[in-house]
Amino acid sequence: MQPINHYIRFGSNKEAKILRNRSIRGKTSGLTMNANVIAHTPASIYGMLFASFPDIDFFIDPQTYIVQFDPIKYYSSEKIKNGTKVTLLKNSVHTLLSEYGEPVSTIINDMERLYPPDLKNSIDELTRNVINFQKYFLVNSYESKKTEDGYDDYSDHEEYEEKIIEPKYLIPPYFFLSLDEEDWLQLNIRSIRKALKLEKPEKIAPEIVMEKQIFFSESHMNDIAKAYNSIDGIETLFIWIDDFDETGVSAGYLKKLIRFLEKFENKKIINLYGGYFSLILCKEGILKGFCHGPGYGEHRGVKPVGGGIPKAQYYLPHLSKRIKFEGFLKSLFGRDWLPGNSSLEDIYTIVDTAILRQRNIGIFDPSALFRIRESLDRLILYIVNKDILPEDIEQYGKKVSKLIGGRNVWNTEFISLNWDYLVERILIDLGYWIDYGIPLERTYTHNKRGPTILVLKPHGSLNWKLCPICEKIYAFMEHENIFQCANCQAIYETKKEIIEVLQTLDVNFNSGLLPLLVSPTFLKVQSVPQLNIIMQEIYFHLSNADELIFIGYSLPISDHDIRELLIKAYSIKPKIKVNVILKSSSDTEKTELTHHYSSIFDDSVLNFHWDGF
Repeated sequence: MQPINHYIRFGSNKEAKILRNRSIRGKTSGLTMNANVIAHTPASIYGMLFASFPDIDFFIDPQTYIVQFDPIKYYSSEKIKNGTKVTLLKNSVHTLLSEYGEPVSTIINDMERLYPPDLKNSIDELTRNVINFQKYFLVNSYESKKTEDGYDDYSDHEEYEEKIIEPKYLIPPYFFLSLDEEDWLQLNIRSIRKALKLEKPEKIAPEIVMEKQIFFSESHMNDIAKAYNSIDGIETLFIWIDDFDETGVSAGYLKKLIRFLEKFENKKIINLYGGYFSLILCKEGILKGFCHGPGYGEHRGVKPVGGGIPKAQYYLPHLSKRIKFEGFLKSLFGRDWLPGNSSLEDIYTIVDTAILRQRNIGIFDPSALFRIRESLDRLILYIVNKDILPEDIEQYGKKVSKLIGGRNVWNTEFISLNWDYLVERILIDLGYWIDYGIPLERTYTHNKRGPTILVLKPHGSLNWKLCPICEKIYAFMEHENIFQCANCQAIYETKKEIIEVLQTLDVNFNSGLLPLLVSPTFLKVQSVPQLNIIMQEIYFHLSNADELIFIGYSLPISDHDIRELLIKAYSIKPKIKVNVILKSSSDTEKTELTHHYSSIFDDSVLNFHWDGF
């Protein structure tokens, strides 16, 4: 089987860091970029390619279809000019249309869409301008910009000094095909024939963009395939089906897509917006490649949709599908009431109970539920990491410093029920040495060893990993990671042949370190010895404490292990001072949270602070 052409779509400069990741670069055939992105910051994009991706293939989608749609509705914004509100094209679209020349550039002033007769006599010149844009706009913008003081960030790359980076493919002007307007197809074909006169045939890769309703018109499908098959010399075709969500359309649409693709003769077809189904079609030889963005862009509508931040969707690798979280819950449990009336603890407990009793939930057997549970863990980890901002760390650090500044540090202990290691990072920055209360191996070192402070984490930590063989715990900090246990990796090496035989019998082995996290569930069972040691440490310090300070902790019912320790400790020290620091302005929420604490502590020792930490 020939290798799959897997292109990653570059959508903004913020994605450069992701694309530089070696694990991504090594698994992609190249990059694809839309022309409006190029028009917005051409010099910086060329600089990025020049410095980070000098040898990687890329191509540019010229987006000439935009001339077919109302510019005021889809490509403009209101601005204040000379004290008057005016409607102007977005800067990137303005630049793009200017580069493509007349009659396309007339949209800038007229603010009206074009029709086939408007382009009939100028398609050859438009083709030349569009090809030149793809070939030269990036490098020309960079060469012009880098002469400015302080901009030439890539001048030290002497090995690429003489190299001109240009696209692997050049896409002729193309227009959106629909059942309503049929004249655009002939303009597409004319632009391709002109492009073949300007460049070598292997460089020219036409693009077909069409509405999915065409799949249910056999005559339209035949006309399109016949028109493109009639052009000699074309090896590669890009295809974009308007808003074709492979995971959301019916099986009928998927079958029609396959039928349509099979109509093309000896063409290497690459889907510009595809996902897992496109990957399957590549494996079957029906497609030769597909494109998508880093975590998005597996389908896209031709008409841009703006307004607001898109709602996050989460990719479950074992389902090969990206769905909204509440959609996942409905598919898992088959009940509409879960998203609104069930807590995260309820969801985890239901899944854990099914796994423990080896029962199915719907179509998911226990092994699938275990993998889904892992996906939920990773989702929570992602959210936790994304929610911590640098400015939050700075503010939190000041408050922690103030909190322990007036106390005897030797008699102060932290109990963290969160997975993040924000407390440790702050305490290390303040010069403290962290004692986790258990033996573990650190992969990080302090610049100096200061006073020791105890941080107990009974629910595990994002920066802890467990060896499944020897049960050693490794602790690391930011920008560090560890994947193998130094002691036990040798076992896998010496027993490699035996392991390979067992794997053929579907016996799975996990040779890597595992995250050490206790998920929010009512079925908390501590199978890791070190976590039991931490619980014993917590009870000792709770029962000897003179004051307890709870910060941002709701004391949920699901934390029954912690509640048990608090009840036992309180029975020994009934006069202990308890300060609870929470943030809430809702009387209903305050009542509920107060009840959580008053179910353990007497009101006489409780002191609530509702303004937050």
